[in-house]
Amino acid sequence: MLDAWPLYKHAARELSQLQAAGQDHRNELRAAFEIFELTLREYLLPENWPDGPGGNPIEPLPVEAAFIVADMISYIRAGKLPKPISEMIGPGSPGIGPSESRDIGLAVAYRVAVDQGLIDDPSPVATIAHAFGVTRRSVSRWCKNYNVLISDFFPDARDDQERSTCIASAMPEAGLRYRNGGRGADGRASTWDTPR
Repeated sequence: MLDAWPLYKHAARELSQLQAAGQDHRNELRAAFEIFELTLREYLLPENWPDGPGGNPIEPLPVEAAFIVADMISYIRAGKLPKPISEMIGPGSPGIGPSESRDIGLAVAYRVAVDQGLIDDPSPVATIAHAFGVTRRSVSRWCKNYNVLISDFFPDARDDQERSTCIASAMPEAGLRYRNGGRGADGRASTWDTPR
């Protein structure tokens, strides 16, 4: 079930060899983090939890993975950025993080649902701009640059109509998270990421 974990272990060994040799290893570090993320996402797949989130997983999270996360959290709690993370931050890093990207994706899905006649909104760009605290031009740019489908959200919905209703309800909350995260015109506040 956790097919990515052996790949992570291999990537981590290669990364350690490059670090020990003093060679540039940013690409390998990014690859290792990507594979580690895939491992965590595989662990969270519904197929791994046949009895639901309150049950037991078919395949448990590797203990070593829990140690890695716990170690990084201990650095963050001490006010220090773990070295693997600080090494990944640099020129060319994206201006927004994954949670902001998901929230923007939800805004674009709202626009797509309106275009498909699933949500009744005569001015969806203005609605999104107001919810996210951005300009209409920003929303238009998102719609051009983000390739999302309404099916990318709320996989448990019965059909696209129910999914669109969920998108319409969740979009203002996504806008609030976006603004509270320091985006838009409303300043910065501390928020926890919420899953879609």
